[in-house]
Amino acid sequence: MPAAPDCTLRPLSELDFHDRHTVPIPADLTPLEAWNLMTTSSGRLMRLAFQLRDAISSRFGVKRIGGFSGRQIEKVQAGDRLDFFLV
Repeated sequence: MPAAPDCTLRPLSELDFHDRHTVPIPADLTPLEAWNLMTTSSGRLMRLAFQLRDAISSRFGVKRIGGFSGRQIEKVQAGDRLDFFLV
């Protein structure tokens, strides 16, 4: 399956950093359903990684993000937040 074109605020050639990763999934899911599956139970190691990230980065004035909330989101629209991501 060909990759979808990247939608960025500027052309890729003008960005300092751009990363993209795709994972095929075996079922038809909406992006929000995929989000809910990925973040509902993030696991102990992921929670520890977020705690470590926050403990270190907050010493340098970087805002704590706290990790994934695990809440099931029913609907989302532009301008909403999914945990620390702006939609």
